[in-house]
Amino acid sequence: MDSNDEYEKLLIRKKLLIFDFDGTLANTSKFHAKAFSQILNPLGLIVDYSSIAGMKTRDAICECLKNSNVKLSHKEIEFFVLEKQKIARNMIGTMLEPIPGVDEFIHWAKDRFQLGIVTSGSNATVSIALGKLGYKDYFDPFICADNVDCSKPNPSGFLLAVKLSGYEKSDCLIFEDSDNGVEAAKRADISVIDVRKQSFSTLVELISQGKGCKKCKKISTDVLYVVVVI
Repeated sequence: MDSNDEYEKLLIRKKLLIFDFDGTLANTSKFHAKAFSQILNPLGLIVDYSSIAGMKTRDAICECLKNSNVKLSHKEIEFFVLEKQKIARNMIGTMLEPIPGVDEFIHWAKDRFQLGIVTSGSNATVSIALGKLGYKDYFDPFICADNVDCSKPNPSGFLLAVKLSGYEKSDCLIFEDSDNGVEAAKRADISVIDVRKQSFSTLVELISQGKGCKKCKKISTDVLYVVVVI
């Protein structure tokens, strides 16, 4: 997406920008991958995080168990869910880093669009991370694993966000970083940007050059700064 016309088609007349969180807005994927490995490797399971990215913790663990033909009781699974979340939260609380370009884009977008989050992460974990990044009150609707029964690629989270916003699907644009998330957006029939292919840094560069949507004014220098997370 490097032409003015393509960029304009994505943002023009959009009202709600919906973001995944882990791996899209914040560099948390490595923490989740490490947490899954720490709890499941002792069981003899090899975790392919790319195949479970975007899933709820419980769904991801069950998927790994199924793929390895390992059976655990409901109580054991719940124990590993809590352990994984505890490990991930500890790492997020101390080592979280912003993804390049995200802070600039969010500060530019928050006064031009409504911003929402649809994540398979838990409310507690994502809230910790948002607070760490300084985005605590930026996103509404805020849909997490606690709010839906099925995780991505099921589109229910995105559809719930659209319903709560009062907008039409055509008013929305989704930002995702996983195959499951992109597939969920497609199933929801909502336009999606795969940030693995179109980074926020590139979007910020296009905006700063005045390219793309006519309503997207050139980014002002007072919002072109990066939050350093200590």
